[in-house]
Formats: sequence, C-alpha cells, structure tokens
Amino acid sequence: MFRRFGYLVNPRVTSYASKDLANEIAKREVALCENPSITQIECRAAKYIELAASTAGEKLRVIDFGGSGGRHGYQLPFVSSLEWSVIETAELAEAMSKKTMPPNLSFYSNIQEALEALGGVDVVHVSSAIQYTPQPTKFLDDLLKFYPELVILEKLVVSRKSKEVSFDQFSSFADNLPGGFNRVSDLWKLGFVKYRLRAAPQGAFMQLLSADYQILETWVDVRPSHLPLGLGLQQIGLVASRRKRVPNWS
Repeated sequence: MFRRFGYLVNPRVTSYASKDLANEIAKREVALCENPSITQIECRAAKYIELAASTAGEKLRVIDFGGSGGRHGYQLPFVSSLEWSVIETAELAEAMSKKTMPPNLSFYSNIQEALEALGGVDVVHVSSAIQYTPQPTKFLDDLLKFYPELVILEKLVVSRKSKEVSFDQFSSFADNLPGGFNRVSDLWKLGFVKYRLRAAPQGAFMQLLSADYQILETWVDVRPSHLPLGLGLQQIGLVASRRKRVPNWS
C-alpha cells in the first residue's frame, strides 16, 4: 500500500547510481554502525568468514562487491581481524568515504583499486549484486581469476532454464535504504529505482566454480516479491572454497 501511495506522491524513476540515494544510504549506514542493536543484517555465510579469519593470521582480506555501506563487515563480531573493502557505485563509494566508519572498512568504485590497496584477496563476498551486472557469468569468471580462497554468493538470482532471463526491475527508493521504510518522513523518498536484472542459468555458475572450487553449501531463499512468476527464476546462495592443487612431479 505504501509503495502505491508513494508512486502517486512521487512517481519519479531513478537509477541506483543516484547521488540522492547514495547520500541517504550513507547517512543511514552511519546510524546503524553507531547503533548496531537497531537491526542486524543476515549473513548466512558468517561462520565461514569467521573460520577463515581464525586461520588467516593477522588480517583476512575481503572484497565485498555491491556491499552498500559495509554492513556485512561492520556487523560481524570479529570485524577487527578483517580488512573489508566494499565495491560500490562511484556515488555511494564517495559518500561512504566521507563518513566516519571503522578503520578497517574501505570503499572503492572498482575492484582493481581495492586489490592494489589490499595486496590480494582472501574472500570474495557478493550479495544481491551479480544479477545486476551486464554479463553475470563473465563477471563471476573475472572474480575467480583473483584466486580468492573463499567465495560467498548470497541472494543470487538465477534461471533454472538453459537461457538467461532479463527484465527491468523496479523497487521503491525506500526499499533500497538500510532499514527500508521506517517513518512517515520517508514518504517523499518513495520514487522508484530501476535496475536491469539478468538471471543467468544456475548451471553456468556451477560450471565456472567447479573447475577450481569445492561447493561447501548451497541454499534456496524464499522467493522475493520482485521476481516475476512463470520465468523459472529463483534466488540462491552458496559458499565455495578453492581446491588445493597437488603438484604434478611427473
């Protein structure tokens, strides 16, 4: 109901690379970071990150693609052992870089810049982002070329068919904010954000990972409301670890 009312009040359509949206996300992320009891973001794979951190030595280098304001990093209880680098839009990376956040949390608008700053990567974490890239399977393939020890994909929309499915997704401005719609003053923000969603075949992702990685866990999420019925789409998550290669001495 609020979404419909919001559209009548403010029927604008913008993109995720909006400065207004970036500034509002940044403001809310700071509030959440300072008051972690307000809400906790679910990270189903947190146990794997914690295990990796316990065996990584001083620091565990994490690249979090599409990580918004870094909640997956700063809300983990063992955050002090992480070097958590978020890759976001240029607008959001700039907005977050101006805020006071934990010193081991950094923001970049491209992966290469983050890799150079970290000196490599141990964990790649992606939540609800790959399906919004122009070529989802190529994007994952490029991530794997950085040889992370652990790959965590959450809220990944895939096609159960053999072909990619793509469509324009619309969500309310407030749905993109940490905490969502939570007060009457948010009504003015209920314009809509447009994304192009591309759901690649699930088998294509699994094939890419199977070459060098072992799948530790997979799961299927409850179907999100933004996924149309009848297109064979589902939202999944998975955790994969890189296989140790045995030298061939022959």
